[in-house]
Amino acid sequence: MVALPNQARIVFSCIAGADLSKRISIRPRNEKPSPTASQGILYGDTLYLSAKDAYVPALGLFSPELGIQVRMSIRSLLDG
Repeated sequence: MVALPNQARIVFSCIAGADLSKRISIRPRNEKPSPTASQGILYGDTLYLSAKDAYVPALGLFSPELGIQVRMSIRSLLDG
């Protein structure tokens, strides 16, 4: 892909750990396993989470307010 619409950007981040015995993959119950990505990784005492948006497709819900987006994202994770 040469460019995204409206000059949109994608940001990638990753983690690496040398001691795989400290790595635990985390997956919410409502998410299917992915062969290429983990929704979360617990490495040692640090939890890394993939993005979980605040959009609820089944209900058509979305809010432009940050506080509400955070609550909806956390609720989505807890409902998993």
